[in-house]
Amino acid sequence: MENKYKSEALELLEKHQLYDEALKLYKNNPMYKDICRVYAEHLWKNSKHEAAAAMFRLGEDYSKALEAYKMRENYQMAKAMGRLMDMSDEGVKGLAEDFLNSFRNADDYKGVAEVLLDLYNSKAIEGKEQIEELVTALVKSQDYFRAIGIASENKRSDLISGEIYKGVLLSYDILYNDLLASINNYNERHKRLEVVQQQKRLMPPLAEEALPMGLDTMEIASESGRSKASRSSKRSSSGKRKAQRKAVIKEGSRFEEEQIIEYLEGLAPTLDKARSVEDMKKWLEFFGCKEEMTRLDTALKELQKLTRTPLLSYEQAKLIEKIPNFFKVFPKLNPKNIKPTNP
Repeated sequence: MENKYKSEALELLEKHQLYDEALKLYKNNPMYKDICRVYAEHLWKNSKHEAAAAMFRLGEDYSKALEAYKMRENYQMAKAMGRLMDMSDEGVKGLAEDFLNSFRNADDYKGVAEVLLDLYNSKAIEGKEQIEELVTALVKSQDYFRAIGIASENKRSDLISGEIYKGVLLSYDILYNDLLASINNYNERHKRLEVVQQQKRLMPPLAEEALPMGLDTMEIASESGRSKASRSSKRSSSGKRKAQRKAVIKEGSRFEEEQIIEYLEGLAPTLDKARSVEDMKKWLEFFGCKEEMTRLDTALKELQKLTRTPLLSYEQAKLIEKIPNFFKVFPKLNPKNIKPTNP
């Protein structure tokens, strides 16, 4: 295509933003790279730097791709673009220093660890201070495996018994206190739930009389007492109203019981949390911290037991009382049968 028509075509492409269509139609055409670069500029202007970098790369404008990856603080991809540009070893090292300073200023320890580890593996750092900074960054990133490996390779047992050991204990404290806070929150809110349900037992007629005129009392009972599964199914239709109710658990609110139950269910430890506990126990064992291991394990199991206990609304409990042998038919719903499970 002549340069004149090519320029006009690219201008029209940009004006009408026909990038996706053009990329499909011109996949095997010499203009493909030009289209990629035009699209990349459009993405850059809209602050979509990661996507812009990919388009610049496809358009073989590696210099701009590198700049876009720098904007996204993507060290590995920026380094890759530098290599595609035939950047010298000194240039690549300078690029690493730029990223390193940026990560340091932002207290981004994972970023610092990533760059220093790359330099370490390429034999670009060997000094005592740099090794210590690398180990510190790895510890603050909770990458104890690599931290111990680097310290061992450099015969720095002092770092293992000092910096790394302190880092493990600090992470343990944070994790353990988080579990304790969840347990305390559960117990505190559960006491309030018992009060709310006791009030319903003692004053059901007053609760119904307090409802606004024209509001179906059975609907409110159903709203308050619906099961966890049905609560999930209705989220899309009542999302806005429910978000307003969940924002703050207001004592005395018509929906307080439901809000407390949802809050308590939300305290259940996630799979990631359980894995974090298991990983931490391994590092505590490495350092001979048996007492801390036991505390952590006990706290997790206690929280699991609490949150696995079925929570019934007043209306649900009232209904179950009328069903003979309910817990014999559904033993898993009986709180007495709940036991903690290993993650």
